[in-house]
This record gives sequence, C-alpha cells and structure tokens, in this order.
Amino acid sequence: MAYPPSFTFRGVLKAQLISFDYLISPFILLIKLTQQRITICFIT
Repeated sequence: MAYPPSFTFRGVLKAQLISFDYLISPFILLIKLTQQRITICFIT
C-alpha cells in the first residue's frame, strides 16, 4: 500500500504529538496540584 509521503509524514507527526501529550499531561497535572497546595498553604 503506497501513501503520499506528506500524508504518512503528517500521520507520524500527529501520532508523536499525541503520545507526547499523553507523556507530558500527568506532569502538568502534578505541577498544577503542587501550585494549588502552595497557594493554599500561603493562604492558611
């Protein structure tokens, strides 16, 4: 099965971006949670 190079390249890029998002999102969640805790600690 032959695909145009741009199509496969775009598909691979999209897949990499999605996996990248899945790898990074937990870290972003952790950072947000820690920031919230820090602000709560400062308030109380």
